[in-house]
Amino acid sequence: MRIFVFFSFFISAILLSCSPADIENGGETSGQYDTVTASFYKEDSVHFGEATFYGIAAEGGNCGLPSPSPWDTLAGAMNHTDYRNSEICGACVVVSGPLDSVMIRINDQCPECKEGDIDLTPHAFKKIGPVEAGRMPIKWHFVPCPVSGNVGIYFTSGSSVYYAGMEVRNHRTPIRTVEILDTLSIWKEVPRKPYNRFEARNLWNPPWTLRITDVFGSAVTDSMVLLLPDSVYEMSSQFPFAAP
Repeated sequence: MRIFVFFSFFISAILLSCSPADIENGGETSGQYDTVTASFYKEDSVHFGEATFYGIAAEGGNCGLPSPSPWDTLAGAMNHTDYRNSEICGACVVVSGPLDSVMIRINDQCPECKEGDIDLTPHAFKKIGPVEAGRMPIKWHFVPCPVSGNVGIYFTSGSSVYYAGMEVRNHRTPIRTVEILDTLSIWKEVPRKPYNRFEARNLWNPPWTLRITDVFGSAVTDSMVLLLPDSVYEMSSQFPFAAP
């Protein structure tokens, strides 16, 4: 009987040590660099559309980001196509209208907007043209966000080894992937949801090794990431200002 119990325990331990390699809906990363994605975000890549405006930006939006000053009034909701399944969340964009230009942060999605369009807060809209217009032609391009400090990763309330919701915050450039090094030393991509959350299940006890990669292929890696529900873990570095 003791031999049987020990054997069962041994098999269970093996299965438990291997199971974290399969992050739900994720997969092993290829390490390939997406030049098409990168070109979309280059500063010299100019996009065209129309601007409208909506109510004062509240904390959250479809991106789930906090709204620190001055982004509480200089923000915008990106059209569904250019929202790119929330990849654009937290990105900084310079929008030019008939009168002037303004830098905003994308914190929301505008599902009904056409490709190229951005729905601005009233304060941002007024900086590029008359509010009375209601709608105006614009051109826009991405710029690095003027953030200070390192990239942070916020663990949503209730996160645990069974389910961990992660939001990348305070990033200078848009985020492409979040990966975790599993117990077999294989990088696994954490699935991204349209509401700007990376969700992993059936993890092992922290600390974890995480790698956050931006759309230009630059990576921030930390091997001592702790699980801090409803808190932000500060990573070891920040993304560079200039795209490679």
